Amino acid sequence: MNWDAVGALAELLGAIGVVASLLYVAVQVRQNSRYVRGQSHIALTEATQRLLSELRTRPDIADINIRLSNDWNSARNEAEERTAMWWNLDEAMLNELTYFLWKQGTIDDETYLTREEYFLSVLCMPGKRAWWDQYVYFLHPEYKAHIDAKLAEIDSMSEADARRRFPMYHAGTPPEDA
Repeated sequence: MNWDAVGALAELLGAIGVVASLLYVAVQVRQNSRYVRGQSHIALTEATQRLLSELRTRPDIADINIRLSNDWNSARNEAEERTAMWWNLDEAMLNELTYFLWKQGTIDDETYLTREEYFLSVLCMPGKRAWWDQYVYFLHPEYKAHIDAKLAEIDSMSEADARRRFPMYHAGTPPEDA
């Protein structure tokens, strides 16, 4: 028996074992990534549903939110302003969470960009924008800077383009080209 041949065969079998192990680990990592993405989607959906259920079950909060979204100074008292402030903060923090999940790669681009587009559209409402400019110190500076940059892009658009892209832009006034 040739010991060189036996050694070569052992090395070949070892290499095959290493390759098989690496393939197994790659499959496991891929499955885990899919699981984490799925759990992230579930968590975001549940958090969104909890937030929106408050509007469905408390029409007074919805009314306050809608009124103050158009004119932040239309609060009838401090309680209304506080209600809208906390609602807006909850909504912003949910979008902030979405942003960081996206940056970590646990949610896909389409999910994040769809939510971001909606949130930017909301921030195009005068009252929401006034709230943003006044109360976002609760949010992470990186996220605030990201959204501020997006808002600056919107501010540099023509009014007609902004209205086309963001239906809530300057809510309450008809579009120029309607």
